[in-house]
Amino acid sequence: MAKSKKLTPKQKLFVEEYAKDFNGARAARDAGYAEQYADRQAHALIGNSRVAEIIEQNLEQHTERVHVDVQRIVDELVAIAFKDELDTNREATRDRLRAIELLGKYAGMFKDQIEITKKTLHATIVSRLEDMKNKK
Repeated sequence: MAKSKKLTPKQKLFVEEYAKDFNGARAARDAGYAEQYADRQAHALIGNSRVAEIIEQNLEQHTERVHVDVQRIVDELVAIAFKDELDTNREATRDRLRAIELLGKYAGMFKDQIEITKKTLHATIVSRLEDMKNKK
């Protein structure tokens, strides 16, 4: 089996920067690659099998950490929302209701939606224009 090629210092920095927001051009610039070629350089780096492999490994580790953190938060909310003893004080009741609300949002049970139609958008724009006109 062939020995895997190590990353250069610039490539390592690119991988670290890329992990922040997955913006290849920004990562290339921040890693020290020329501003004018940042997009092309990012594309080439991501196409490099070793760089792509390290990015993938970092992404898997990050995903595992995030999943553990999310699961811990959900577990804590479940413990607060559904604890066995009923505490009748106001603060405990408020905490339980908030925990249930957050669990519901996490589960996608509550969706805040705003429906904007052409008519309502047009009416809003016309109304604001008239207000601006009347203020002058």
